[in-house]
Amino acid sequence: MSSIISRRSSVTKIRLLILTAAAVAVWVGLPFVLQNATSHADSTPTTSTLVANLSGSPIASVTPTGIGFYTTAMLGTNTATRSLRVDVSNVNLPAGTMLTVFHKTTNVGTMMLDPMRRGMLMLTTNNGGMVPMVVSGDALSVKNGTAVILAGTFTAPPTPTPTMTPTGTPTPHTPTP
Repeated sequence: MSSIISRRSSVTKIRLLILTAAAVAVWVGLPFVLQNATSHADSTPTTSTLVANLSGSPIASVTPTGIGFYTTAMLGTNTATRSLRVDVSNVNLPAGTMLTVFHKTTNVGTMMLDPMRRGMLMLTTNNGGMVPMVVSGDALSVKNGTAVILAGTFTAPPTPTPTMTPTGTPTPHTPTP
């Protein structure tokens, strides 16, 4: 009986030693894990966006619409990437018509209307594209030749405001006979 108790005591001591070693390993390694998680959080890109709502006069009783987005993303290595996207729709001109996009007075690119009277221009510095520096208040326009089809001004997008969700009030239920 004494040898069984002695063997159990040895097994218990070994288990206790293993658990103590594991706890010390976690205690020593935890700061390194947390430091690595913090450095990844610091490399989260910082993004800012400006929006230009584009409007124009009707073309043969159809009013064109459009929107422009200018986005700057600052990566953890202090590398800024810029992009400019311009979308137009409801432009009552033939499919294949080439429209020119202007930032202020500078031609920044062209787009072609598809059969659904839509067009899109996407510029990004990610692939070496030339993207102008845009600030709030800058003009954006889309032209067909020299005629301005759509125009707007870049502004910061509106900040969403929380809205209350109506809650229902219980109504008494009267059973039917």
